[in-house]
Amino acid sequence: MDAFFASAEQLRHPHLQQKPVVITSNLESPTIIAASYEAKALGFKVGTRYVPHQSVTRLAASPSYYMQISKRLMSLLHQHFTPRIEVFSVDEAFLDFSDQKYLYQNPEDIVRAVKSLVEQEIKLPFSIGLSINKSLAKVASEHHKPLGVCIIPPEKVATFLHDLPVEKFCGIGDSMQALLANYGVHTCSQMQNIPISILSQRFGQIGRQIWWMCQGVDHRDLILKPAHPKSLSNSKVIPPSSKSDQIISAYFLHICWKLAKRLRQKRLRSNHFVIQLKYYKNSKQSFEYKTGHFTNRFEDIKPLYTQALRQAKGKIRHIAIIALKPQDIKQHDLLMTNTHNNEHIVDQVNSVFGADTLQTTTHLLHNIKKYVISFNQKPNPTSKNPSE
Repeated sequence: MDAFFASAEQLRHPHLQQKPVVITSNLESPTIIAASYEAKALGFKVGTRYVPHQSVTRLAASPSYYMQISKRLMSLLHQHFTPRIEVFSVDEAFLDFSDQKYLYQNPEDIVRAVKSLVEQEIKLPFSIGLSINKSLAKVASEHHKPLGVCIIPPEKVATFLHDLPVEKFCGIGDSMQALLANYGVHTCSQMQNIPISILSQRFGQIGRQIWWMCQGVDHRDLILKPAHPKSLSNSKVIPPSSKSDQIISAYFLHICWKLAKRLRQKRLRSNHFVIQLKYYKNSKQSFEYKTGHFTNRFEDIKPLYTQALRQAKGKIRHIAIIALKPQDIKQHDLLMTNTHNNEHIVDQVNSVFGADTLQTTTHLLHNIKKYVISFNQKPNPTSKNPSE
């Protein structure tokens, strides 16, 4: 999908069609997490700080809305084309048509069929890449964005790769790019300048994969069932103006709730949690906690943050909570408490009517406290009493 979050908001708000739109996690967050192509043309880039602009509309992210579109998209692709589909991210998927060569006369027919369905049913901009393996298909999908189509048949792979910059392949970071540059490797055709053993020794399996990808070789199969996550996490940047312990506490509760919700959504539980605090001046602390049992309950995770806050050693600028080695819920827990049931019901209602439609009283009261405190920090221009 092309600029997925921003395009989804433009679909929901027709007056924003073809207008500059940026998305931040909320209206207080300083970091851009998505931008329409119109906004990118004005210099607004993902990961940079948002600077107000009179012609740019800023919106808070709506994860549940984006997920609904994503699920519908993946379901359509699965039902209409092939069960061999790897959901690569919320807005990207690989489809394997290898066993359907008798259903389509040529590659263009495959592209035409997919393009027609997504345009009709999803009504959002997207790009398609088609080739003989995953890495080439992904590079092709990025080649003519937005609204692009790129087909790389077997006989044209070498020509396509000859002058292609190596960083176009997923997995090449700054350190690998610097090493390749030292060997005079800037394009795929120059990859022969460096022995595969050097990349393997320095970067392991990913180094070997990149070396072969630049030759057009990729034997990886589709991951039809996502790998079990080694960890789940949520984090938040604390606005510099937030000095009150109660406001910081509210942010902590928010990420604890989101982590518990994600665990429940994935039918996972954990008994091992890590809380990370980052301070100004680049110092940080980490705290590990083990609960007496595996859990995905907000009420069980919530006390951990109070222990961490007691040990904080400075003004916090970033907080994170991580659930390590989450386990599947194998069967219904006969000892499940009413609180767990209540949290699950909250999840179900919010999935239909929007995030935070229902909240637990603890979560709600802390959110109210956060907003009241934020409001009270602002001076009242109508007041005659300066302290009011």
